[in-house]
Amino acid sequence: MRIITLVFFICLHLLSFGQDTLRKDLKVSLLTIGPGREELYSIFGHSAIRIFNPVDQTDLSYNYGTFDFNTPNFYPKFLRGKLPYVLSVAPTSAFLQEYVYTKRNVSEQEINLSDDEKIKLINALNENAKPENRAYMYDFFLDNCATRIRDMFLNVAGEGAKLPEATPVTRRQMLHEYLPNFPWSEFGINLIIGSRADKEIGIMDQMFLPDYMQQYLGEVVVDSAYLFEPSKELLFFEEVEATQNSIMTSPMMVFTILGFVILLLTFLTKKPYGFISANIVFALLGIASIVVLFMWFGTDHKATKDNYNVIWLSPLFMIVPFAGIRISRILLIIIVAAGLICLSGIVPQDMPVLTLLPLIVCAAAAYIIGYPSDEEE
Repeated sequence: MRIITLVFFICLHLLSFGQDTLRKDLKVSLLTIGPGREELYSIFGHSAIRIFNPVDQTDLSYNYGTFDFNTPNFYPKFLRGKLPYVLSVAPTSAFLQEYVYTKRNVSEQEINLSDDEKIKLINALNENAKPENRAYMYDFFLDNCATRIRDMFLNVAGEGAKLPEATPVTRRQMLHEYLPNFPWSEFGINLIIGSRADKEIGIMDQMFLPDYMQQYLGEVVVDSAYLFEPSKELLFFEEVEATQNSIMTSPMMVFTILGFVILLLTFLTKKPYGFISANIVFALLGIASIVVLFMWFGTDHKATKDNYNVIWLSPLFMIVPFAGIRISRILLIIIVAAGLICLSGIVPQDMPVLTLLPLIVCAAAAYIIGYPSDEEE
């Protein structure tokens, strides 16, 4: 009996020693990865949580931004917003290697938590990383690699955490800050993202972007002390001077030049090239409108809902080539008028109407002028 009692106390001591080992010099920190320089998916940055215990030499990074390419029906699920993202865990050295290769800056902010709070956070992360718990339905605005980490840290910090003041801003305005060197990406985003991006949001919602989360969490105060230590660089690369985008290759200029080319084909040739080109333009614009409608009604992406671009980027374009000159004129007048109304600011959405309007007007003129005379109704 004494031997059993002795063994029990030895085991209890070892468990206590293991817990102390886990606590000693344990470091929990936020990793913020800077924007990528080429791929659209990397432009807005990334975030992860690092857990470093020098006693047992474990250094792991918890990443909410991974997905499995082997998922059945990967591309349809990705397109429709039904692809599950997962929390993955990897050695920090391996996690950082990708950003060494792509030359993206990585900074670290250590969080000031008590030992018990650190253990609570680690337990929550490990529970979340279990195969049955690690998947979640990603949402770019509301539930992503940054917002999950935001919630994890603030939940552990508790109700005493005081967030700084932040000026209300729209999500679209925030996205535009990252896109000055990507004019075509900016055009596509403005076309596909709906009016929900144009509502002003407060500080919690602004932390859907990693850079903003890093800034705001760094200013959070708990019991008169900052929740995080100042940021320090883990990886730093010299900024490469961005290539200046020529105004001649901007979306608006390209579409304007294309519109004038269609007009020239109408006036300078006896063949109906301008008319045919205008019909091709209308067909492509009609297809674009169908894509916008599909992203609104056919997917789970909340960012693409309530997209009023369909007012001027209208499915009516699909009808124009088949409707006859009188009906087509009416349809084109309606579409152009809708575009002008959207430009007036009445519709609560920032839309790239002006970018495409010159092409639409030129194509409409070429269509009407070049309509085969023997088919005039």
